Amino acid sequence: MKFYLTLARNNLRQHEYIYLPFVIAMSFMMMVSIVMLNIALMGSKLFKNLGNHTGEIVFGLSSSVTMLMTLILACYANSFILRQRIQQLGLFSVIGFSKGEIAKMLGLENLLCLLTTLLTGIVTSVGFSRLGYLILARMLNLPSNTAFGLNFKAFEIASIMMVIIFAFLMILDFIWLKRHNPIQLVRAANSNEIEPRIRWFLLILGTLSLGSGYYLALTLKNPFRALIYFFLAVLLVIIGTYFLFMAGSIFVLKLLRRIPRYYYQPIHFVGLGNLLTRLKQNGAGLASITILLTMTMMTLSTTITFFSGSDQVVNSISPDDLKFTTTSNNDFRPLIENNAAKFGIRLGKLRRFTTTQGFKAELVGNSLRKESRNNYAVEATTIKSFNEFKSRKLQLRPNEIIICKQSGYPFKELKIGSNNYRVKEVFRQNALNEVIDPTIVYLVFANENIMKKEMEATFGIKSKDIGLVTMNFLTLNGTYKQKMALYRSLPSNLGVLSKPVVAKSANSLISGALFVGCLMSFAFVLATVLILYYKQLSEGYADAKRYQTLERVGLARKEIRKTINSQLLLVFYLPLVAASVHLAVSLPMLQRIITLFGFHDQKNLIIVTFCVLLIFALFYIMIYKLTTNVYYRIVTRRAIRRE
Repeated sequence: MKFYLTLARNNLRQHEYIYLPFVIAMSFMMMVSIVMLNIALMGSKLFKNLGNHTGEIVFGLSSSVTMLMTLILACYANSFILRQRIQQLGLFSVIGFSKGEIAKMLGLENLLCLLTTLLTGIVTSVGFSRLGYLILARMLNLPSNTAFGLNFKAFEIASIMMVIIFAFLMILDFIWLKRHNPIQLVRAANSNEIEPRIRWFLLILGTLSLGSGYYLALTLKNPFRALIYFFLAVLLVIIGTYFLFMAGSIFVLKLLRRIPRYYYQPIHFVGLGNLLTRLKQNGAGLASITILLTMTMMTLSTTITFFSGSDQVVNSISPDDLKFTTTSNNDFRPLIENNAAKFGIRLGKLRRFTTTQGFKAELVGNSLRKESRNNYAVEATTIKSFNEFKSRKLQLRPNEIIICKQSGYPFKELKIGSNNYRVKEVFRQNALNEVIDPTIVYLVFANENIMKKEMEATFGIKSKDIGLVTMNFLTLNGTYKQKMALYRSLPSNLGVLSKPVVAKSANSLISGALFVGCLMSFAFVLATVLILYYKQLSEGYADAKRYQTLERVGLARKEIRKTINSQLLLVFYLPLVAASVHLAVSLPMLQRIITLFGFHDQKNLIIVTFCVLLIFALFYIMIYKLTTNVYYRIVTRRAIRRE
């Protein structure tokens, strides 16, 4: 065993240029998971303003997503490492190592990497958990004396997950060894690669999948439907991206080769030829980079937009200091007035909006029909209440009506029972400027008598039994302390909403989401950098032989550098361009979804998204410069060695 351990240690040292980034990436992902798990387990203290387990659930789910991404990244890196070590493993077979002995050596290498990852991940997470808590506490405006400790369970869960991931890698290695003969692979690696054919099935399927995802993102106008179909659209775009990069890129390169003015130039001639021989591996890697970039930019854009517009979200939920609902049988305004006087609060402006209870009905064509399904409802109000709350001066004749419906109403008349009403105006929001549930319709009548008569005729409920609900919005003149004292003095079963309480809960949730978004983005960026680095390494080693041939036929180093840049420019910036297109197409869908949370400033989302895209483009260019030098050094160094 000592012999194999020494061998494994020497192998890791010899290939540190591929193992070191792998261990660093795994340690970072483990650290991110521990930070999230620690916050999730301490959520009862950090997110007590939310009054439920929302914070714990958000951080717990984010930690699971991070672990899933760690598994995918580990599998990708392990596959790359095996490909790079084919020749070495083949040599071990030549000198007499059996598959079992090679498996034992690979297992010990993975074990050493696991131990290093666990040690590094745990040590760094101790400091970063504390730092993460301080940042989050600052964002949540928590008292400085809030106790926070490290939860051992977070370290335990993350360590177990990392052991499972490495055990899975070992199983993959053993399966790979069992299915392959290293000697044959060495021969295959040294043989000439066959130019790939266009895979039409993948090309067509990818085009349809991407087109369907884009169609959903661009055409769904209903915010609720946009939220429901969001993950389906994301899945279609991911499938389309992978298939198009694997099959579509070959199709495009072959198309470019048919253009003589482009193809018959030294820098394009060699670059396109090289890409065509191994686009299958490149395509999957480029698609992964595209997806990671898109996810990172979408996460950051959305969370930053919410954070910058948190006041708007709060105002949409509770536009005034106090919101409460009263009915004819339950009017507790006197209680509020008495308690306000007790705490020295002067009551300000009171706005009221009165509607009927919800009736099971829906609009079918231009008719109002009773509906047995529970999730369809019609509520009615009067033009007086509508104008009072919206500060409008609209007027309705007895035979006129206003409709508030999320998807709009295309007809000029509405038939209710035997009466036809002329539709004077249509709103896609209700009187409270809230986004309307697509299953709910608000009707505005000329007066209360007409409203009750139509409800009675349609639903068979006597006018006197039709309940009216009044939403009250009250402005309070007092300090924050006085307002909170009034809110706490009211019975909890009255359903009173206080703006300061809503603001505190909303800020806690949005700040937590921004924190998670930033952590996830760092993880996505690290995964992107690791994939880029490995891709450039594999490209460099694979192209060294070809560029040596170019030098032998007389191509100068300067020309070789131009050729390299041409190829890298084509391959490297393709994911950034594709991610930018994905992001731009997703914006309409994101805009509709965020309106469900009371955020209506679409311009802010566009500005934030543009800034995020600009920052990532600069970051991407920086990575391009660094990895291009690595690629060029590998190619030229190998070429010199062969001389």
